[in-house]
Amino acid sequence: MSAATKLHGRLVAPVVAALVGSLLAVATAPAAAADGEADELADYSACVGAATEPAGFADTAGIHAEAAIDCLAHYGITRGRASGRFVPELEVTRSQMALFLARAAGPAGISLPQTARQGFTDLTGLDARTGVAIRRLAQLGIMTPTSATTFSPHEPVTRSQMADHLARFLELATVGQGGVDIYGVQSGDARFEDLGDLSPNTAEAVMDLFEMGIVRGTSTVTFSPAQPVTRAQVALFITRTLAHTNARPAGITVQTGSTTVVAETIAPLAISVRDGDHRPVAAAAVDLFSASSWREAFENDGTCSAGVKAEVGDGPCRIDLVDKLTDANGNLAHDMIVSADTVLWAWTGELYDRFDPDQTGVAEVEFTTIKPAAAVVLTDDLHPDAVAVPYGRSVTFMLRLVDGNGVPVAEELTAIRIRTDQWRDGELVQRRIRTYRTDSSGEVELTYRIRDPGPDADDVDSYLDINVLDSSDLEVRDRSTVLILKEDDQGVDNRLPWSDDGAEPHALALELTAAYRQASDAGLGVPNTVRAKLVDQYGDRVGGKRIHFRSDDPDGLHRDPDDPVLADRRHRGTTDREGVATVSYHRKSGASRIETIRAFSEDEEILAGAVAQYWVEQAPAGESLYRYKLLHYDEERSTLVIGRGGLGPYVITFDANDRFDVNGDRDRFGFFGRNLQEGDTVTVEVRSHDPDAVNSFTKHE
Repeated sequence: MSAATKLHGRLVAPVVAALVGSLLAVATAPAAAADGEADELADYSACVGAATEPAGFADTAGIHAEAAIDCLAHYGITRGRASGRFVPELEVTRSQMALFLARAAGPAGISLPQTARQGFTDLTGLDARTGVAIRRLAQLGIMTPTSATTFSPHEPVTRSQMADHLARFLELATVGQGGVDIYGVQSGDARFEDLGDLSPNTAEAVMDLFEMGIVRGTSTVTFSPAQPVTRAQVALFITRTLAHTNARPAGITVQTGSTTVVAETIAPLAISVRDGDHRPVAAAAVDLFSASSWREAFENDGTCSAGVKAEVGDGPCRIDLVDKLTDANGNLAHDMIVSADTVLWAWTGELYDRFDPDQTGVAEVEFTTIKPAAAVVLTDDLHPDAVAVPYGRSVTFMLRLVDGNGVPVAEELTAIRIRTDQWRDGELVQRRIRTYRTDSSGEVELTYRIRDPGPDADDVDSYLDINVLDSSDLEVRDRSTVLILKEDDQGVDNRLPWSDDGAEPHALALELTAAYRQASDAGLGVPNTVRAKLVDQYGDRVGGKRIHFRSDDPDGLHRDPDDPVLADRRHRGTTDREGVATVSYHRKSGASRIETIRAFSEDEEILAGAVAQYWVEQAPAGESLYRYKLLHYDEERSTLVIGRGGLGPYVITFDANDRFDVNGDRDRFGFFGRNLQEGDTVTVEVRSHDPDAVNSFTKHE
């Protein structure tokens, strides 16, 4: 089909609604994307590298379209207003839209024709560049006149008109790496209910752009086609459009699908080279080299070190005859095998040039490797204390691939065969066997719901049983709330019950506002707050119940002096509508201590599991704390709480200046913290608490 044919005679594809029904009372959600989701997204972006630099507009900081606006400025598509502002909330007129699209045409691979008179009589008063942009876009058919002699340059652009403009723009643009050709888009998802008054061509344009991830609805079922678009919205729409085209930032850029990859797998690289006007640079030699880090890659004088590996070519850090060349569109595709954590650098130059980090433009990608999948973990979205589900409510189970350390593995298409049985009054009423495949995140999501059998079936419980029949030779780990994959003491499969029983208080959980606090006897002492949440057997909150809080710390929460079993009257709270009871108190003591806090409900005597509030002091400076237990690790602050016997708890913060070891082997700051877990044994040599001090931290296996 020619461009002209599609511009003026687009056919509307039939809309097919796929209805997935459930057998009997159990509904399962498929793992793949359902209708109503964008399925033709671009793999890469036009807004990377230099296109992410701030444009300096005074009124865009922090708004949702800030990055898109900065990207438009990089390409010269917008220059903002004379005041140095972008005015993101201002509606876009047809003449402004013409300027945006005319400036975007070059980077997208659209050749603008010589200006020819179109017979428009309403362009008087517009500056010359705007008139030229309007005439060129009208010649190409990207924007159409409002009559035989008018363009209506001052009218606002509506969302449906904008969709028409962008669809026609894409029909003429060069499809870029990872982009989708609009001619091949299957816009069959029935989503928007307010397109009925649009022409078939415009309705198809809206749905094509939705599938490509360029436009979104104003709600799950509405597009609001008559609503005017703002400058911020246009920035988002145009940058998403450019992602499907050959538009890429000036200089060299490298993109890949994910920077977290399974070790020893292939990472596809999309490399682009553009000149200062964003035009493709064909036959540009690209050198690719890698190392474990910047430190390993370069010597002090900036030259490449012996630790550098050449990904292509005869040697790293120089342009040679074996280096790959960009194609006619200025692009290069390369598949890289990633074996370990790696930084990749890409640069371009003339034959025999050597890489100079101070002079050479370079793009880099940092890969983090994960181990291959070793297990499938089953979890659900039930409250941790739920033991049943009320009839009519859905429960979602998640099957997730993980490596040997429990880290999620984003591995697609792993087959998992599941059998689900529904039981009622001891009888099997439904069995379903189905094979699911993990999505790009290494996950399978399953949703189940059992409906109430009716008023004539009071006190009848229904049960769901799940069995994994085949997990592609991977271990299956059950982390579901009721351990549905396991058997009870009598060898009977654990099952999840659905019930119509009335709600009853069932479980109480304690929560601290901070895991550790610095002990002090100054002033009123240190304030602290403890919360308890009461839920019923379904995991729903229970309000209006009195909760007692107490501890074994004489300086902390107190007991009732008349009845030590109960909490002090000041430390009793009533659950609110969220099922939460709260007490606050001051601890006036400079002594470090582990305060063991407990709570129970007054009427039902439901006990909460004890929690430890760490009242800490700084680790003694100038001492070696040998084989202390790690009580708490604050990853965000790189802080350890440690203790041993009656010593501590102590708190100490580490940073990149410190020395790290694991069983005597030197470790790095980031890796040391990443591998810490509560319960580990550590030795800390404390010189001082000065951030510049070099303290030593050793983790013992």
